[in-house]
Amino acid sequence: MAEEVIRRYMVWTSNVKGCIYIGSIDGILNLILITLEALTMWTDLAPALGSELSKGGGIWVGCVVGLAYYGLGLCFSILLMLGALCRNCTMLKIWSFCNICDLFLSPVGLIAGFTSKGMVLGSVSLIGINVWAQFLGYGAMQEVNRTPISPPSYELACRRYN
Repeated sequence: MAEEVIRRYMVWTSNVKGCIYIGSIDGILNLILITLEALTMWTDLAPALGSELSKGGGIWVGCVVGLAYYGLGLCFSILLMLGALCRNCTMLKIWSFCNICDLFLSPVGLIAGFTSKGMVLGSVSLIGINVWAQFLGYGAMQEVNRTPISPPSYELACRRYN
C-alpha cells in the first residue's frame, strides 16, 4: 500500500515549523494592530471625554471591539505556536476551530465599520495570513498524527524507578 504524502504549505520547512513561523507573524501583526487601535483611542477619542462623549460613544464601542478582536487574534496565534511546539494535535484542532470562527467574524467587523482609520489594510492582511495558517495547521495536524510515538526504553524506566 502506498504511503500518503503530506502536502507542505511552506516551501522551506515542515508544516509544524511553518505554524510556529506564521503564528509569530500573526502575533506580531496583531500586536501592531492593538497598538494602533490603542493610539487611535488615545489621540482621537481622549478629547471627547467631556460633553462630546455622547456623540463619540459609537467610536468608543468600535475601538473597544477592535481591541478585543485583535486581542483574541493574539491569543489564537499563541495557541497555534504552542500547539506546534508541543506537537499536540488537540491544541491544533482547537486552534483550527477558533481560527475558522475568527475568519467568519473578520468580514463582519470590516463591514460593520468597527475598524478605525488605517485598520482596514491590517484586517485584510490578517484574513490572508489566517487563511494560510489554516492550511498550515491542517498540514501540521497530519504531520503530528503521522509521527510515530516511540515507547519509553527499558533503561529509562529502570533509571526512573530505581
